[in-house]
Amino acid sequence: MNRIGTLALVGLTLSLGAAQAGERAGVCVLRAAGALTPQGEVWFADTEQGVRIAVALRGLAPRSECALQLHVFGDLGRPAADGLGELFSRRGVAHAGDLGHVKVEADGSVRGVRDLRGVKLDDVLGRGVSLRDLSGKVLGLGVIALGNDTTPPTIEVVEHQLRGDQAVFSCRVTDDRALATFGAQGSAPTPEVFNGQPNPLQVKLPSRPGANRAVLVATDGAGNVREVPVEWELDATAPVIQVLAPRPGSQLNANPVNVVVTVEDPNLAAVTIGGQPAERDPKGRWRRAVQGKDGANHVAVSAVDRFGNKAEVDVAFTFDSTPPGVEAEVVIVVEGKVDDLSATLTINGQPVRFDPQTGRYSARVKADPQDAGKVTIVAVDASGNRTTEVRKLR
Repeated sequence: MNRIGTLALVGLTLSLGAAQAGERAGVCVLRAAGALTPQGEVWFADTEQGVRIAVALRGLAPRSECALQLHVFGDLGRPAADGLGELFSRRGVAHAGDLGHVKVEADGSVRGVRDLRGVKLDDVLGRGVSLRDLSGKVLGLGVIALGNDTTPPTIEVVEHQLRGDQAVFSCRVTDDRALATFGAQGSAPTPEVFNGQPNPLQVKLPSRPGANRAVLVATDGAGNVREVPVEWELDATAPVIQVLAPRPGSQLNANPVNVVVTVEDPNLAAVTIGGQPAERDPKGRWRRAVQGKDGANHVAVSAVDRFGNKAEVDVAFTFDSTPPGVEAEVVIVVEGKVDDLSATLTINGQPVRFDPQTGRYSARVKADPQDAGKVTIVAVDASGNRTTEVRKLR
């Protein structure tokens, strides 16, 4: 994977505007002029404002700093840089021949882009380029000639994510010589290309609910353009939850209580019931068993999709696990007749009054604590004669 290196042009401003693709481009092949052997090219292409310069070098001293210069002449037959003459100059263009300092990366490479305004390609063709260290030692020389770079960069989308109202595309962007800009149509190119960041590069695009489309654009130093359309969908609709059980207003008395729901969302990510993950049954319903507590119960059901849209419903029911209390007293009704109106009558030890004219009685008495299944009737006349009868309850 190519690394998009830093071309740090000290004191100069990098232009991020995309170059216009053209058929003509200039190229300067830098060749060794000393112990170090830089291998690479400097490309020149016309833009609306001037000339775009793209640098792709390797074989330099790691983490060093060098000066890149444009000269008046292009004679490489003389020693060192004597045949190149003075720095190129143009009226109205300050420091036209000083292309700035380049910072070499740890692997000895340089990749980067700058714009030289107020100058066209025809103005620099045939002129020389030198690369020097900061002590002035010449490291490489070359002459600008017409080149034939017609191959645009490549863009490979390796990942995309939706973060709120933004779509973030991570792309591997490469060029066989020097990448110039990378971005999307209608937006400023991403600055990562110029900050020494490795591939993949990122583009952040605004997203609207529904279908979205954009075109990723990369240009190289020769002005070749690669366009890659990308499409994505932003779902802003929350899931729809329907409660199947328990029904609203249910009164329940047995645990556990099965909460069952259906959830509709094409991008569903998770469902929770009572704050815990729900299980999906073979029929596609979501369920979880919860413990009811006596009184009013409320169970929260939540569903969220992969875009962060969330829906919640409250499942309410009444729970009563306390059986009713019962208080009872067993009372026995005994009816009969006494033939001696002078007698006294007791049933299960309780005095019973009877009709003084007929001797009939109807009495409510308590059960015998010793034997609740029987009734003992005792009659005693004035002479003390006693009659006792025992009746079994039917």
